[in-house]
Amino acid sequence: MSDIDNSPETRRKFIGASELLAACVGDKYQSRGALWELKTGRRPPVQENAAMRWGNRLEQFLIEDWAELNCAEILDTQKRVQWCDDPPLVATLDAVVELPDGTVCPLECKTTTSRNQELGEEGDEVPLRWVIQAQAQMAAIDAQECRFAVLVDQTELRQFRIERDQQIIDRLKARAAEFWEHVNADTVPPAEWYEVDERLNRHQWIPDL
Repeated sequence: MSDIDNSPETRRKFIGASELLAACVGDKYQSRGALWELKTGRRPPVQENAAMRWGNRLEQFLIEDWAELNCAEILDTQKRVQWCDDPPLVATLDAVVELPDGTVCPLECKTTTSRNQELGEEGDEVPLRWVIQAQAQMAAIDAQECRFAVLVDQTELRQFRIERDQQIIDRLKARAAEFWEHVNADTVPPAEWYEVDERLNRHQWIPDL
């Protein structure tokens, strides 16, 4: 594991945790083809928009507020770790925290709205792309759980906990390796079908309880 920089040119050389679902099957925000264009230099990096800018500005507040509510210690912030060399997989952790019982885990901060259908009908479901991101973050620091601090409508803080699933991590590495072969060979990856409401795709990755 090693800390790395996050410049646009460097990001072309690896798959980030937030890009993993797109690399594996595509998601509603980015297809495999669009990610392939990005990694092969055919598509410019995404420019920061207002939502992204405010999310970044609120991140430190969320980290501090969550830590205070959970009596947790903030060990590190914005830690970038390469956790796999082949394929090159990188996770950027918003924070690494230590819970009162001594558990060390990633803390991922999100800002969203109550209209976000990915949160489920009751608003208590973690979107699949967040689950995949969490698995990569846990693999990066060998943690057994990942916590989420989610600010909804700029007024309500919701908390989620995701447990490590090594089977999912192994599948992610295998699928990402197949995608990266297309990047190295400069050949277009096959298109993947993606259910917009993500229900069927979710069942393929997360075992039903």
